[in-house]
Order: sequence, then structure tokens, then C-alpha cells
Amino acid sequence: MPTTSPAGLDQIAAALRAETFPTTKENLYYAVGDLCLEADDGREVPVRDVLDVISVQTFEAVDDAVTALSDGLGNLPPPARHEPPPDFD
Repeated sequence: MPTTSPAGLDQIAAALRAETFPTTKENLYYAVGDLCLEADDGREVPVRDVLDVISVQTFEAVDDAVTALSDGLGNLPPPARHEPPPDFD
């Protein structure tokens, strides 16, 4: 069975190729933090949210950053449930 990458990862990899490596996680926040990846549950997640769950602080090459982002998608917390406000009647 072929392996597929999360939606948006190719776009992020292309953007990262314009960056200088090695680089830091902080630099990735600025470079691609506003771009989105598609999580397994179908929701779009900003790269900055994925970076928040990655423990790696430096990346030697584009492939290292892409692998960490892909792995980080699997470590995201579930989406927050929005409860309706209480009825004070």
C-alpha cells in the first residue's frame, strides 16, 4: 500500500527549501508557522501548533523538519470541545 503524506506537507517542504539549514524551531515558526497541515481527523492545523508538540529544537535539513512535522501531527491533542454557555434562566 503506498504511503501518503499529510495534505499541505509538500507545500511546506517547498517553502522550507527557500530557508537556510541548519535552522531552529523558532525560525520555522516565522518561515512556515501560518501554513496548515491536514490532521488525520481532517481538521486543518497551523504548522505552529504542530511545532508546539515537537521536542526537536534544531533541524539539519529540510527532510528533518518535514519528518518532524509529519510525526508531530500524530502527537497533537484532540480538538477542544466547545460547550454551549450555561443557561442562567
